[in-house]
Amino acid sequence: MGSGKTGRISVVVVVAAAMVASTAAASAEEKPANYVNVRVGVFEPTGDTKDGGYKRAENVEVIFGHYFSRSFALEGGFHRFRAKYAEVVVVYMEQFLEANGAVLTPKIIYPVGRFELYGGIGVGYYWVKNEIWVHGPFETTNTEPKDTIWGYHVVAGASYDLTRRWYLELEGKYVTLLDFLGATDITGVAVTLGVGLRF
Repeated sequence: MGSGKTGRISVVVVVAAAMVASTAAASAEEKPANYVNVRVGVFEPTGDTKDGGYKRAENVEVIFGHYFSRSFALEGGFHRFRAKYAEVVVVYMEQFLEANGAVLTPKIIYPVGRFELYGGIGVGYYWVKNEIWVHGPFETTNTEPKDTIWGYHVVAGASYDLTRRWYLELEGKYVTLLDFLGATDITGVAVTLGVGLRF
């Protein structure tokens, strides 16, 4: 019985060692240099944007990136959020703050096995529209002031490799869009979950 138990322990040890070795090999294997990532989450207004009454919004990003080394990548793509503000005075008024932007972000990466921890500072150029709907007792009126403005963002996040190509990601991003209509900064924090593919 002792020898049988020893044999089972040996098998478990061998299997565990093989799993550890395969994991180490997968993480050590060089990853493809390019990637695409779709991130979905929420945009939480801060500062004057929050004080102006705008509520939590949906946040969507589609990103393309390239690894220049294991510790540095450059990514660019599309960022969109749309926040809503509504109030009832004598009439019912709705406002939608919509921003669509092209963004560019250099990232510093710290790989740890199957994980990557990263941070970066980037810029964006946004097309911003503020839809204002006033629903009166007899008619509805609509105005849409628009502007194109620069912004910047600071990101921090982590990704986990499911395979050599596929990975999951969690990211936080602080965003500031400067001087909408020459007067107001739009600020907020986006928190997103992403699915990425390296190729």
